[in-house]
Amino acid sequence: METKSIKKIPNFSFLPGLAILGNIIALADFCFIKSTYFLAGYLSLSLSIFFLLIYIFLNLYYKKNSKDSLNFRVSNLRGNALDPALLKTEDTQHEYAIDLWMKSLAKENDLKLFSEHFFRFLSKEFELAQGILFLKNAENKVFKPISTYAYFNDDSPSEFEEGEGLHGQVAKLHKHISITEIPENHIKIISGLGETTPGQLLIIPLIAEKDCIGILELAFFKAHKDINIQQMLQMSNQLTVGIRERKILTERE
Repeated sequence: METKSIKKIPNFSFLPGLAILGNIIALADFCFIKSTYFLAGYLSLSLSIFFLLIYIFLNLYYKKNSKDSLNFRVSNLRGNALDPALLKTEDTQHEYAIDLWMKSLAKENDLKLFSEHFFRFLSKEFELAQGILFLKNAENKVFKPISTYAYFNDDSPSEFEEGEGLHGQVAKLHKHISITEIPENHIKIISGLGETTPGQLLIIPLIAEKDCIGILELAFFKAHKDINIQQMLQMSNQLTVGIRERKILTERE
């Protein structure tokens, strides 16, 4: 992109000094060289006007050019800010959106609506095809589904215990898993194009104080880069904090 450097205004403060020097020369001419008073005054006035005019002209010229250059740069900056291609990369756009999302969630106190808002955001930013949130029952330690997104199966998502099946292993080991080679009959997602196998399945444990309090199952239409997975893990941490806060509020009520 074309850029202009701002011109530095030269220091012309010496020019009025020259005008004063002209007066001194004229005074010396009058006192020592004994020229007529008229000629001395004329010489003094002429030199003063000459240097002052130069001083004013040069200052006005450089200030105008400097202002034009500055306006050009400000205009470019504003143009860049409005140009999505120059504003941010795709990944930093996700970061910015996540930051706004976290701020907006603070207003939602209902746990179910809170999780649904989370799924909608993932759908918009990361093309989430299907999502399920399981929370652990504090009494019997069974993980039960409390919220779903785009889940159209006739049967409800199965409950499980820690260590049981794929989800139970994630809960036990406290480590997420990402699967891109998904067996055809393992999970199906429904879209406008019909039934299909997702491009990626992400199962994330929600850990609070070394205890797995929930499991996120996220199915995507396409596989994501590692940096996007890290961003979603960061979001899951915020989700965990939000779930704990809202459960505490519910218990107090």
